[in-house]
Amino acid sequence: NGKKEELIMDIAMTYLRKSLFSHNYTITDEELFESLTWMNDYFYIIDHESAILNIRDIYQAVADIEVAYGIKIDCVAIDNATNLAREADKHKMMIHEYMNYLMTAINRTSLSRNYHTFILFHVGKQDRVECKTTGKKYQAPATHYDIVGGQMVNYLGYQLACVYRPISNEEQIGIIDPDTGAPFELNETHIIVSKS
Repeated sequence: NGKKEELIMDIAMTYLRKSLFSHNYTITDEELFESLTWMNDYFYIIDHESAILNIRDIYQAVADIEVAYGIKIDCVAIDNATNLAREADKHKMMIHEYMNYLMTAINRTSLSRNYHTFILFHVGKQDRVECKTTGKKYQAPATHYDIVGGQMVNYLGYQLACVYRPISNEEQIGIIDPDTGAPFELNETHIIVSKS
């Protein structure tokens, strides 16, 4: 039950447009095999759970995959940037200095190797917002200020987008979207582009 298995399951459910967690859908063995076959053609997952990797390790692993399979990787996704190991000479850096280094290293490597690199950041503990109609609390959309080292990410990143789900459980149903006056839908997802 590691992160790699969860990622594979999430990609399979996205491909099939079915959830393994819903009673409304069933996924047959044939459908699961079809999704795994498709994934095998398009995804190479670098498992960094057993040995936490730094940014250089990840890009070296991508280069090794390109050589081993005789392919050119176009997109690299890093989840989650704040969990990356630091190189030995970077341990004494303050967080903003390290994020400056990290973003610069990603930008330069992406340009030199012609990669599109997507970096996921998780936000720290945000204050919750109270719905004026129901009194229920929910999470406000994150900004770059909510990311550890977010000012450097905003400054050095080429684009910054937030994937935002206002409500994610049934207890929150009925919370009103202050922008529209209508209730949020369960698992409604907003893509908010902060910088482009």
